[in-house]
Amino acid sequence: MGATDVDPYYLWRKNYDWVVDYTEPFATAIQIDGNAVLRLRDKRGKESRIVLAGLDPLTISRDGLHGEIMQFHWSGRQDYLTLQVLIKTDSPIAEGTAKELTREYVARLGVPRMDLVFRTDCW
Repeated sequence: MGATDVDPYYLWRKNYDWVVDYTEPFATAIQIDGNAVLRLRDKRGKESRIVLAGLDPLTISRDGLHGEIMQFHWSGRQDYLTLQVLIKTDSPIAEGTAKELTREYVARLGVPRMDLVFRTDCW
């Protein structure tokens, strides 16, 4: 089944361009283990951070790898939720380091199911 009178690229591009140009200000406060940061974006789209307590909990440095947590979100059914943590890194991650970080964040955040997604490109 399909459609020949609809250009899917046009539909996608129209929505994509709107999102890219959407620059409403926002702020997000995140705390992990007593470390807290406030992420801000002004109406011009400029992003900044203010560490509120301790260290920035969104930065990761392990075994020569440097990364930044970009997003947290839940997926799945209400009775079987998984926390997904999207992390941008400066280089590919070793399997052992990925497993170690996953175990660490499951314990730190107190969730039974978690996926850490590591990528070297922008989301």
